[in-house]
Amino acid sequence: MVERANEEADGRSQDSGLREREMRTYAARFSSESTDPNWGPSTEADLTRAILSEEVVSNVEEAPSAYRIRCRTTLCEMTFDFPDAGLGQGWMSTFTTMTGGKLTRVWYTTLPQPDGSVRLQMYGIK
Repeated sequence: MVERANEEADGRSQDSGLREREMRTYAARFSSESTDPNWGPSTEADLTRAILSEEVVSNVEEAPSAYRIRCRTTLCEMTFDFPDAGLGQGWMSTFTTMTGGKLTRVWYTTLPQPDGSVRLQMYGIK
């Protein structure tokens, strides 16, 4: 299941305070977790392989220009950079579909960057 933190309802963005609280909650949970030496590193490797896999690359217009994946015991924190929001959204849909066996839920938000690009901030739950 994919949950978007900044969904729009009736053309209005969700309260930015709520988005910020959700982001802080996931970040705090991630920071407080120790790393499961079996699940964390192997999940990071699997997700990294998925980013570069032919299955994902052949189904998207553009792969992320930069990314970071860190997994602990029950949660992964991931960031993916794209030139624009449309490319990021299309890639995110494909990526989460292809990695559904590793993460049962994915929460994400789109963070606009000063240069016009976007960063997808994602948290995936085991």
